[in-house]
Amino acid sequence: MTAGPAGPASLLARPAALDTCGAVVVAQEGAEQVVELAERIAARERDMVAAVRSGRSVVDVMHDSQFPSSRET
Repeated sequence: MTAGPAGPASLLARPAALDTCGAVVVAQEGAEQVVELAERIAARERDMVAAVRSGRSVVDVMHDSQFPSSRET
């Protein structure tokens, strides 16, 4: 398997930390940041799904600044 660094710059995972199923091993000192990022991503996705289910188009939701990327928050 070939892999490079993954994730935001402050939370880089070394290639050896990636396993064959896509899980990433994170140093204990970075765990809280990883959980916070994952929670922001999950909340964003939940809000986007709700917007689409309420009738908004996927294209509109994907380009709406109401749903900033995890790097913008």
